[in-house]
Amino acid sequence: MNLNKEKIALLCFKAENLILGVNCGIMDQYSSSLGGIIGLDCDGPPYRVEKYSTVFSSLVIGDSCVRRSANEPLTLMKNQLYIGIENLQKVAPFDLKKITLEELKKAKSTISKNEYKRLQGAISIRDITEEAQRNLGRKDSYDLPLLGELLTKQQDALRDLLEVSIPEIDNLVDASLKAGALGAKLTGAGYGGCIIALAPGKEEEVALAIENAGGKAILCQVDPEGGRKEK
Repeated sequence: MNLNKEKIALLCFKAENLILGVNCGIMDQYSSSLGGIIGLDCDGPPYRVEKYSTVFSSLVIGDSCVRRSANEPLTLMKNQLYIGIENLQKVAPFDLKKITLEELKKAKSTISKNEYKRLQGAISIRDITEEAQRNLGRKDSYDLPLLGELLTKQQDALRDLLEVSIPEIDNLVDASLKAGALGAKLTGAGYGGCIIALAPGKEEEVALAIENAGGKAILCQVDPEGGRKEK
């Protein structure tokens, strides 16, 4: 069977989502299969993928060593977001891909406090991601410190608005920043798992800080090829 990498990613998503019953998205499967740094529009299928030529060699993974099941937090988060946008659409034709924070604020009284916070978080992360994509699109002139700043801004939204961070994760992020990382955030569904830190020239210092904060550090870089068969 002749499958390209995007078809393989979609099959992997279906296996996890439909067969294993995990209420996941498509980001992990696409990024693992395609490799490199990509921008992924999850409104599909078909899913729009934008590839960037940037390759970082200054990334540090920090494992909090806190294990969790991704299914329950993902399901809860999606339900709160979907119910919130459904309630908003009762008063105006809001689109989660287009609604601004100011528009959300004006319609705040139509949804619950938790729904408002989750939507505020989702919109903030959407805007942060779009800014990062514009920056990466500048190719050789992209702003690395800005990318670090955007990582940390996204962590703030994940912690304060989506509320999926935990003290162990927060400690690893704080330790990374104090050791010289340009930015850091949790990965995956939250409630445990790992962080990623952007630390050009400070990889060893950040790795040591993560270990001292109770995590497990792994120095890594972006794999431009993605999933492949090796002998």
